[in-house]
Amino acid sequence: MSGKLEINGPLIFGFDIGIASVGWCVLGEQYLVDLGVRRFDKAETAKEGESLNLTRLIVG
Repeated sequence: MSGKLEINGPLIFGFDIGIASVGWCVLGEQYLVDLGVRRFDKAETAKEGESLNLTRLIVG
């Protein structure tokens, strides 16, 4: 086996975009092709732990 998946037909891409992560999934017509998640650090100041968009939230 070559390790490659032969894909016939349309694919559906799904994304779940969160505050500190992005989840994704690829679906074939009758099967799950692949899925995963990418996590990253929250956007906050190092000392206080406050959100970097706090000023925008208060002003806006």
